Amino acid sequence: MIAEAILEQVIQGLSAAVWKRPELTTLREPIEAALSSGAFKDLTTRAFSAFAERSAETLPKFFDAGFITMPAVQETLSAVVVDGADADLERLAELYAKRFLKPADAPDVQKQLRGYMRQMRETFATDPTYGPLLLARDMQMMLFALNGLRGQIAEGFQGVNERLDALLKAAGTQALLIGRAGGQSAVLIKDPDDATEAPRKLIGRDALLTEVLALLEAGESVLLTGMGGMGKTALAATIAARWVTPPPAPPHVTALVERGDQNNRKVLWLKAGTQSADALFEALARPFGLAQAVAQTTGDERSALVRRILRESGVTLLLLDDCWSGAALFTLLKAVPRDLPTLISARQRHPVEGTTRDVAELARADSLALLSHHAGQDFVSPLSTSTAQWGGAGGGVASAGGEVLPAGAEALCDLLGDHAYAVEIAGKRLKADKLTPAELLAQIKDAPHDLTIPGDFSDKERASVKLLLDASVNALDADARAVFLACGAFFAPRITAEMLALYFNADAVGTESIPSVSAALATLTEQGLIDRIPAEERTIAHYALHDLTYSYAAAQNVADDRERALGTCLRYLTRYDQPSPAGHAALRPELDGLLAAATWAFSVGKWQDAQWMADQMYGRGSRILSLGGYPTLALTLIERGAAAARARGDQWAEAVSQGNLGMAYRSLGRYDEAIDNLSQVLASMRKMGKRRNEAMTLGNLGLAYHSLGRYDEAIEHHQKALEIAHEIGYREGEATALGGLGIDYYSLGRYKEAIEHHQKALEIAHEIGDRKNEANAHGGLGIDYYSLGRYKEAIEHHQKALEIAHEIGDRENEAISLGNLGAAYAGLERYDEAIAHYEQTRAIYQAIGALHLVELTERNIANAKAKRGG
Repeated sequence: MIAEAILEQVIQGLSAAVWKRPELTTLREPIEAALSSGAFKDLTTRAFSAFAERSAETLPKFFDAGFITMPAVQETLSAVVVDGADADLERLAELYAKRFLKPADAPDVQKQLRGYMRQMRETFATDPTYGPLLLARDMQMMLFALNGLRGQIAEGFQGVNERLDALLKAAGTQALLIGRAGGQSAVLIKDPDDATEAPRKLIGRDALLTEVLALLEAGESVLLTGMGGMGKTALAATIAARWVTPPPAPPHVTALVERGDQNNRKVLWLKAGTQSADALFEALARPFGLAQAVAQTTGDERSALVRRILRESGVTLLLLDDCWSGAALFTLLKAVPRDLPTLISARQRHPVEGTTRDVAELARADSLALLSHHAGQDFVSPLSTSTAQWGGAGGGVASAGGEVLPAGAEALCDLLGDHAYAVEIAGKRLKADKLTPAELLAQIKDAPHDLTIPGDFSDKERASVKLLLDASVNALDADARAVFLACGAFFAPRITAEMLALYFNADAVGTESIPSVSAALATLTEQGLIDRIPAEERTIAHYALHDLTYSYAAAQNVADDRERALGTCLRYLTRYDQPSPAGHAALRPELDGLLAAATWAFSVGKWQDAQWMADQMYGRGSRILSLGGYPTLALTLIERGAAAARARGDQWAEAVSQGNLGMAYRSLGRYDEAIDNLSQVLASMRKMGKRRNEAMTLGNLGLAYHSLGRYDEAIEHHQKALEIAHEIGYREGEATALGGLGIDYYSLGRYKEAIEHHQKALEIAHEIGDRKNEANAHGGLGIDYYSLGRYKEAIEHHQKALEIAHEIGDRENEAISLGNLGAAYAGLERYDEAIAHYEQTRAIYQAIGALHLVELTERNIANAKAKRGG
């Protein structure tokens, strides 16, 4: 029986997690009542009882009264239940080992506890009402759980449904549901031009720039903090550009020497946003082709790997921009080499080691200089003979020194609080609309200021940025205003023109079908409300909003607008439902928004849409997450897809998502988790009587056991899959299972049996016209013969596999067959032919967007060239 004190700790931990968000305080009483209800206590007791029963053999003393009632145990155990953090789990294992075993046994205890806690949390997850709340790791999950608690809360507290409705529809909550986008990949800056966020001219930060550069040069880490729009990112990017600026070339160095070769200093730049530590670790490793390797590690091993990557990369400055999650930041910093200076920018004053510097309002002279720069006019110098150009009554105003300055310019900067971003927009407005400062001041005064104030605007931002944006939006024509506000309906501050065109016209082929969208985007760019990001090698041109502008636009949209944007995202994904370079180039700028859209759909109960998006981006359709090498993002999305299916009671869809999750874990080398998930799928398929899917799942389990090197268990599962397939006449399943057995026997070095099974698979596949399994069988035979040193026979089979893959349009297997041919030719020491096949492999992986496999193939090419001799 669970001690009441532990249950109380769990309830307190959940309540604390909820009340960190002031938006939820109006629901405190009903939520805490729900958590204290008999139903919740029964669920918790049931979960702990199952834990106690399962752990009786391996951790027999865990639930002894003398141990389980220890305050430290209760507190740590409840923290594990609520947060699922590795550090808490490690502490719990240490407490147990210290009391009953030896300190050296703690890692084994931790491994056991991890399994039991995962099973216990799965017990909670099966409860549709309380499960999501208990398992909540972020705000989106928390709000989803609160939505699920409506019915039971409402029974005892009148009006709570109305309050929850209002909460979920509020602009501030909508922003929380979406989160803040971060970069999916860090950027390696080797040349000043690589620092794309750096302004052409940084105004008003010279002293701070010099000071921070000096601190970084001395090996210090620096946190730049300040409210939004003060220019933290612009300052950081300028520092990055200065850091890699090469010294002047000596006279004898010719123009043939590239600038980057003169300087070995590199900066690694990453926009953090609200991303998890896992996602940030992978993003840091992605420029070096090691994201997949990082995803396959956890804890101290992962930190050590990232630390080694940073050391070996030659990076001399790490720049972490827009850091919102303190927990993710601290976890990340533990992996940074101590001697690597780090520059961090954030609105919050995170208590990190190093020096903190505030990026505050501009000095008035700098504010006027910035306004002049963007307006293309001079508001700094005293007026000459002509004052009419400024449009002020009397021509100008006297400065403190008695000089006459342009009328309205200083008043405009004063009204905008010398806020850098607001002054920049104002300058661009003056230039685009040929206004004087006095005229813009009049527009601001006369503009309606009844638009919604974003929840994340500070008082100063409300008094400066909002006033200016109100006037700017009011001055737009109808089309430009509609497009600007539509940008805020979507789920990230980046968007393609095609997505906007689809938003206004579901049948749009591109912006050409709605000329007004293109014209509106041009207007918004000219006005400084949006930036055009040019196309690059792997992405199409798209548009980006400053965080403050995006928050402002988002605040004007309600839940119905979000639903319309979600529908647009679904159509966009449908349009790019096949892996291709063009498709992935169109999806990459939208990736943050699509992932946030899936999160939003999940959070507001649109579970089928959330699950479909997960399937489309991972298991089928574009497969951008699986082919593009985004493992953590894929896992998060698939987990939510499975939870969405569970929430709507769709056992079949849940099993499919759970199967995807198992295969995703296998691809990451997390084989124990893969087996756990696939075992659950197997039980579900048996329960539903889905014999064909039972055979398929047994085969996938066989592959997982094979990956662990547990070949006897792999053979056992493949054999069972074969028996079921034969019993129900599932010939394709027979061929698949025989192929799996062939791989198992090959790995055991039993090549004769491997060849026999691959040959049987080939015969069945050929007989039933199963071209995919026929190609797989030829590939298996090729590998078998290669291992026997019979390279010519290996080449024959790989060539046949290639021909079939090409015939059926299976681009992935084409690439695999070409790679196998490359290896076979290398075995014959025919390196030119090996390199030619590897290059064809690389071209296909590039074509389907499998970038991490491109990098692997490039290593094969390099190895072959080295063996050839250059």
